[in-house]
Amino acid sequence: MRAPKHTIAQFIGLCVLALLLTGCGFQLRGDHKLSAHLTPLYIQTNHPYSDFTKTLQNTLRTSNIQLVTDPMDASVILNILSETSTQTTGNVATNTTTWVYNLTYKVTYELIDKKGKIITGPFTAIEQRTFMTTSNEILSSSYAQRSLDQDMESAAVSQIIEVLNSTNVNMALDKHFAQGASHASSSTKH
Repeated sequence: MRAPKHTIAQFIGLCVLALLLTGCGFQLRGDHKLSAHLTPLYIQTNHPYSDFTKTLQNTLRTSNIQLVTDPMDASVILNILSETSTQTTGNVATNTTTWVYNLTYKVTYELIDKKGKIITGPFTAIEQRTFMTTSNEILSSSYAQRSLDQDMESAAVSQIIEVLNSTNVNMALDKHFAQGASHASSSTKH
């Protein structure tokens, strides 16, 4: 018994789609294999209980990074230098009942060692969203804004994970730890 033509065509179409997606670098979000030098990791932030920090912690744990509560127990410190959320408003319609909101979420961060020496960075993750609302939609627009804020925070975390997974960061970590090992071995020879 032969397979129907539409089944074969669907299979070929899925194969072509998969090849196109992988060819352009598409990857599913999820587990990332981060450098072993990142664990244990301490997150230094002025907002340790923010939604952003919780999302970052959960994502790092999912990526098998051990988080510690004391910076002296960490091999690397993810230092969040700033975390800002801004909103600008502009009038869209001449009757002033329709408004556009431009939301921007920005996180600046670096990797440092427990002595405060910069390993690499600073880096900046920036996310922007725009939404429109009318004066009749005040309550629903506050929900929409909070939903967009959460979306921007999650996207910023994804950007941070991509940077932590980058070749440049891995090379900086390798170099830092190689220098630390050579300093340790040269100090024991004296």
